Amino acid sequence: MRRLTVPVLGLLCACSSARPKTDAAADAPAAHRGLYAVLVTPRGSVEARLFEDDAPKTVADFAARARRGDFDGTPLARAVPGFIVQGGVRSADAALELEASAGRGFRKEGRLAAPSQPGGSVPGQFFFTLAPLPWLDGRNAVFGEVTSGFEVLAAAAAGPRAELDASGGFLDRPQAPLMLDAVRIEERR
Repeated sequence: MRRLTVPVLGLLCACSSARPKTDAAADAPAAHRGLYAVLVTPRGSVEARLFEDDAPKTVADFAARARRGDFDGTPLARAVPGFIVQGGVRSADAALELEASAGRGFRKEGRLAAPSQPGGSVPGQFFFTLAPLPWLDGRNAVFGEVTSGFEVLAAAAAGPRAELDASGGFLDRPQAPLMLDAVRIEERR
C-alpha cells in the first residue's frame, strides 16, 4: 500500500472541509428594511422602497393616498420611453414642500419621485425614471427607488402613445395605459 505524503493529505483535508455550494439567493444580501410601495398591475407588480428619512412629507402623502385606495383603478397615464412613466390622482391640495436630498438624485434608473410645480411638489402625482436623469436633481422630490418590477414600467413606456395634444402640447398618453389594480404600503422588518 502506498503512503500519502503530508502535502497530499493536507490537500485532501482542505477539500473535505470546504463550504458546500449554496444557492445564489441565499448568498444575496438581505432585503432592506423599511417602508415599501407595491403597485399591483395586470402586467405584474412593481415594488419600490420609500425614502422616509429623505422625503418624509412626500412619503407620508403618497402612503396616506395609497392606504385610502386613491391610486387603485388609475392609469399610469403618461409614458415616455427612456424617460419616465407617470401616474397619480388629480388633487386640489396645496403643493408639498420640495424635499430634495443630497445623494438621492436621479443618477440611476428606477427612481420614484414627485413632479414639481412652483412652490413645491405636486401632491398625489408620482413618476418613475426609466434612465439616469441627473439634470432633474434638485428639481423634484425623490422619495423611493424600484427594487423589483422595473421591466413592467419599461414595457409600459414602450407601447404606442399619443405624443401631442390638439394644440401641440406634450401629452405622452399611452394608447393602452398600464392600470394600477392596487397600491399597497408594506412595512418590512
